[in-house]
Amino acid sequence: MKPLIVLSQDPTPARAEYLKELTEELTRRSDLAVLVVPCIYDLEPHHASLQILIREPGPLLVAAWFQPRAIEWILRSKGVRERAEIFPLFLEPFQTPSTAADELERQYKELQIDSLESDKPAIPGVQSIAE
Repeated sequence: MKPLIVLSQDPTPARAEYLKELTEELTRRSDLAVLVVPCIYDLEPHHASLQILIREPGPLLVAAWFQPRAIEWILRSKGVRERAEIFPLFLEPFQTPSTAADELERQYKELQIDSLESDKPAIPGVQSIAE
């Protein structure tokens, strides 16, 4: 299974702009499956993006402004990945969206190499489910 990069939105204007730039940077790179979702902490049980995360069979690279353990706990408490892998990425240390995109792409390719299957991701390209 190919990994899916999940970008968690943030209501802070500076972070929203950062996420917009990060999304644009990832859009310019090929072969990455990216999903932009509302803040993972605020996802309601029946929200479309949460349902996608629950059903997504491959590993999840989740980029958010929460500490890595918090990212994992939030998603697990919402029923995501009870049996699969979550790879959290705390965005705060990255000075620019470009450096964050580099790290996400590096981890994505590393997970892809480690994968035994070469299936296409359930969500190809960049998608946004922001409402």
